[in-house]
Amino acid sequence: MSKLPLASALCALSLLAGCYAEPSEEAAALLDAVSTTASESQESDEESGASSQAVATPTPTPEPTPTPEPLMTEEEALTALNSYLESLDGTVSVSCVRLTDGYTYDYNADCEYYTASLLKAPYALWLAERADAGEIDLSTQLPRLDTAPAQTAYDAIYSMISLSDNDAATQLYRVWPAYTESDFSAFLLDLGVDRPYNALSDETNIQGIFSSHDAVKILVALWNYFGSDAPNAEMLEQAFLDADHPMLESEYDMAKKYGSWEYALHDIAIVYADEPYCIAVLSDWGDAETDFPEPGASQITEIGNLAADLMTYAPELAA
Repeated sequence: MSKLPLASALCALSLLAGCYAEPSEEAAALLDAVSTTASESQESDEESGASSQAVATPTPTPEPTPTPEPLMTEEEALTALNSYLESLDGTVSVSCVRLTDGYTYDYNADCEYYTASLLKAPYALWLAERADAGEIDLSTQLPRLDTAPAQTAYDAIYSMISLSDNDAATQLYRVWPAYTESDFSAFLLDLGVDRPYNALSDETNIQGIFSSHDAVKILVALWNYFGSDAPNAEMLEQAFLDADHPMLESEYDMAKKYGSWEYALHDIAIVYADEPYCIAVLSDWGDAETDFPEPGASQITEIGNLAADLMTYAPELAA
């Protein structure tokens, strides 16, 4: 038991007596002992507290929450894309459409270019739809041709799209030519592409012209076909998804087709973003000896990046 209560009791007895009495020698000694003990206890507590403070881990200062970067506005994205396009030499056209709401961007969209291998895209769709209807058989074996091995029409379509294989395209149009007077012209017209002289055949190889408007219409038709339950939809979509060439790039999957020839360097794609969109970039930057000549190929990459910003940050159109 602490001795402090005893000292308090002695003081209380003195007060109850109504006067201050000189304590006896025995009481005084007891009070001195109590006072000494209390003082030592206080000093011990202070030393203990000082020791505790010395070893205590300081509380870290909280880091301020970083301010998030502001989102790009539609106007900023639009200005950046237009400014870049206007700075480029030669002629370039761009068309984009966001598939969720129809938001559209066009730049020189009606300018016409040699189609080059872009024409293989609607030709492949035409063959797939004819096969769905039972008009042709894509399991047909096609004979070897130059670099293209003997293979089925399915495999030839895959190579024609994913690798832009000209020999595979020749294997196909030697069996199913797309003459100017064939149903292929009517097929393009149904897609909204009024190009009666676009054709693939032994006589023409690849003949025709496209605008970026035309190219986007074909991409939209492909998107609708891929989303259908048509028997050949999955096969055809995979061929476009496996087209792994430079120019248009994205962190998302892309169903692509390029075209390259003299005065023709094009790339078109369906971008499987959170809000998917189609983009077509057509230009006169081509070289007949080089598939992806510079600086045109890098310029198309940058156009695609800037267009991606616009398709991402442009607000959704009202229904």
